Amino acid sequence: MKHLILLRHGDYDNNDHLSETGKRQYEGLALDIQKVTDNASTYIMASPAERVVEGAEILAKKLRIVSPVEKLVFLWDAIGVPSKWEGKKVGWYDLYHCLSQDEGDPNPGDEKLEKMVEERESRADCLIIASHKDLTAQFSSYCLQKYFNRRVGFSFDYGQGVYLDLEKRESPGFMFVPLVED
Repeated sequence: MKHLILLRHGDYDNNDHLSETGKRQYEGLALDIQKVTDNASTYIMASPAERVVEGAEILAKKLRIVSPVEKLVFLWDAIGVPSKWEGKKVGWYDLYHCLSQDEGDPNPGDEKLEKMVEERESRADCLIIASHKDLTAQFSSYCLQKYFNRRVGFSFDYGQGVYLDLEKRESPGFMFVPLVED
């Protein structure tokens, strides 16, 4: 895997679907991703929340990704989580952010997500994780520390994320902030 991209879902409406602005945000992200990855083979992991899946599917279509978006309940935040997912009961321990520890302590969620990334790294040159605000920010910081030995805190608005070039490791990451005209 050469590229790791972490994205927060786009702007959404009261029914948990992407708004028109959210759709345009993800269309802009697709263009940015094409530029930095030079159309590398890409695999997408996403939270099963509607707004996240819709954004991930926009990326898949625009980036011409043939493999389906992999939906993982672990990537969901606590709001709107179903009591069951794929026939199994969902508990708090099944969610990334619920594994958080006291400030300064390692987050077991980071380690579990890192393992999930490692298990998928042979599937494509670029791995995209589409999720929610806290996971995107926390795991971005974790990866920057691990791969680039830099401590950086992140806060992402709708439709933003970070790109990490794991092959060159020259300029550790930058934020995607798609331009959206209203």
